[in-house]
Amino acid sequence: FVLDCSGYGRVLPRLLDLEKPSHFPVREALFTHVTGDQRPTGREEGKIWACQHPDGAWLWIIPFSNGKTSVGAVATPEFFTRYPAEPEARLRAILASDPSAGPRLANAQFTFAPQKISGYSCAVKQLFGPRFALVGNATEFLDPIFSSGVTLALASANRAAKVLIR
Repeated sequence: FVLDCSGYGRVLPRLLDLEKPSHFPVREALFTHVTGDQRPTGREEGKIWACQHPDGAWLWIIPFSNGKTSVGAVATPEFFTRYPAEPEARLRAILASDPSAGPRLANAQFTFAPQKISGYSCAVKQLFGPRFALVGNATEFLDPIFSSGVTLALASANRAAKVLIR
């Protein structure tokens, strides 16, 4: 029995022609890793932030134990056109314009050029079949934030494993 835990790579949906269009509206994500961000201390240290941008996007700030932090913005394609066209200038302007993220990321240095993915939501025709099941983001990919994908993958893999054991 194969459990596809391949995440956004979606190995079995691609191999078995299980993919179908998503009904979610098109979203884009622009993201990078940074160093030099102002991290909270005490009880807030290491916590993931998700911020609602005043203009309708949402932002993530995910601190890693190695000192790097994943940052990104998710919004409609129209949202991004309000900011500079060059990806680094665009992401910096979006982050700086948010009252929650701006102060925390004011001195952040990008460790790689911002990456963009667009129209990434996808769905499948079925979640399981003869001797296989899909779990986590291999089933339906909603957004590019790391933590939700891990949560979905662990919860659905746990359920699938219990069924297989039974």
